[in-house]
Amino acid sequence: MKVIKANMLKQYFSNRTKRFQQLAVLLVVVIVAGIGTYLLTGSHAATPYASITADKGTLTSPATSQSCSGASDGNCVHFGSTSGGGGTGSGSWWKPSSAHSLSWYWEISNVPATLSYPAQVYDIDGLGANTSGQTQAQQQATITGEVSTLHSQGKKVICYMDAGTSENFRYDFSSFPSGLMGSTNGWPGEQWLDVRPSGPYYSQLQQIMTKRFQQCKTEGFDAVEPDNIDSWDGNNPGFPTSASDQATYNKWIATTVHGLGMSVGLKNDGNQTGSPNSSDTSSQDNLTPSFDWALDEQCNQYSECDLFAPFVTAGKAVFNAEYSGSTSTFCPADASAHINGALFALNLDGSKYTPCTQTW
Repeated sequence: MKVIKANMLKQYFSNRTKRFQQLAVLLVVVIVAGIGTYLLTGSHAATPYASITADKGTLTSPATSQSCSGASDGNCVHFGSTSGGGGTGSGSWWKPSSAHSLSWYWEISNVPATLSYPAQVYDIDGLGANTSGQTQAQQQATITGEVSTLHSQGKKVICYMDAGTSENFRYDFSSFPSGLMGSTNGWPGEQWLDVRPSGPYYSQLQQIMTKRFQQCKTEGFDAVEPDNIDSWDGNNPGFPTSASDQATYNKWIATTVHGLGMSVGLKNDGNQTGSPNSSDTSSQDNLTPSFDWALDEQCNQYSECDLFAPFVTAGKAVFNAEYSGSTSTFCPADASAHINGALFALNLDGSKYTPCTQTW
């Protein structure tokens, strides 16, 4: 089910002339139809989106859909827009807004995950595991079915995948050169990757991750959560990774995912958001403009929620996962900062889930 990038490019170039011809014909038809509509009605005809159950927030292009009347409207799901608004760039991918609260559920240790929670956004594993007793094709079919089921319920679905460490239980583990893998990150079977653009295996790293992004796309996901993309910040990856190295790699991730038509979130890495309190003060390393939303872990526990204020200010949603304490101790602060908080089990296996209930 994976599509190799080189084959995609070959197919693109071989069909490029035909596509241009088709687009030219379509453009002529659209122009003629538009002129006819204008002459007949005296106004420009609207081109509304097809019915999208999940997107009940304001859609800004090509035409405005229904708008939510208020954050407390239980029948109105504020997902943000698919174009413009709080997102990044001019693409048609999902761009969740910080203007309204979003409920979300995160389970990545099981395939399939629990699909019965009334959360508006789901974040689930997109790669599968070779320890499942299933073939890769079987795992992908299961994941595709999960995404389809959640979409039928009007939810947005995020593809969890690891972009900064190798995991020896993934089907593609054998494709990682040994020299690309460094120190353990503390989780069983995981090793930090050499994300330096000057590293000897950087092109192989890009090829592996591109295939993973393509898998998320094939499975129907709306967005990608690339994990462990902060090896430079207080970790010991086994390579002399600089802040600039990390920022360059992370920007490549955002550009590549956007090129596939999906949304992408900044996972942790709060010290590269352009916050006045970020340790990396280089404007070139500011990742807020490149990503559509952010997901941080334990920002209350480690007093770093303020690092994601630039996302909120830019109109981009921020999600926060806490693993200890009570929601009463952090949810009010999260809501005040326009952060979508929830309490989970550390293993993200579905055994604990208490979402914040405050809305805005």
